[in-house]
Amino acid sequence: MENSLSGMRRPVRRRLIRLIRRSRDALVVRRAMAVLSLGRGNSAAEVARETGTARSSVQSWKWLFLEHGEAGLQPQPRGPRPSTVTPTLITRLLALLEDNPPDYGYLRSTWTSELLALLLKRQHGFVIHASTVRRLLNRLDWVWRRARPTLCICDPRKRARMAAINRALQHAARADTAVLYVDEADVDLNPRIRLLFQPAHHPWVNVIERLWKAMHDIITRNHRYTTVDSLMKAVRRLLKVAQPFPDNQHALARA
Repeated sequence: MENSLSGMRRPVRRRLIRLIRRSRDALVVRRAMAVLSLGRGNSAAEVARETGTARSSVQSWKWLFLEHGEAGLQPQPRGPRPSTVTPTLITRLLALLEDNPPDYGYLRSTWTSELLALLLKRQHGFVIHASTVRRLLNRLDWVWRRARPTLCICDPRKRARMAAINRALQHAARADTAVLYVDEADVDLNPRIRLLFQPAHHPWVNVIERLWKAMHDIITRNHRYTTVDSLMKAVRRLLKVAQPFPDNQHALARA
């Protein structure tokens, strides 16, 4: 066939019309109608508007028809997508797990699936999602172990105290008033400062506690620093790169 469908011969048009009438596949009908319209001299843009599809799809159907005829308009069977997990990727992942994040210039003392996925891409060119890494680690019998302290003590004053804190924060935002989170400090002697106590056993109400938790997760928990100076250097580095907290991807900070 020629590279153009203009001047389509009558037998070809008849076969396309027969295909449109007999086929039960809506996609095949749309493709045949598009090719038939191209054969009548319409442009790809006009055919795209008629069939409600993209112009690139119309062009693709045109070349399929030119190369394979009516058979090219039939949908091709789709096989399973190739897996991104290959033996080479598994080998690279296990090699990473033998090392520690500081060996690659990161502040973290323990691995995360996000950091492993990032290093697999940067070091070896494997594009893999963190969730896939988590599933793969489970298949490889690697488990996530971290202390998860829980405290099941309920403060009966929690609801009232949180409501007071939220009202104060809303008022401070409107009045442009400074808000200070204070831990174990005697500021109650200043009459210009209003004290609001957070619920007992709820340290995360204090925003700064979330930063301390991140510091423990990344630096001090299971750390491998041999001197206090090296440990404090890492802590100071984290406090610097974590700003603004918590939106600065501090978990992936480099040393």
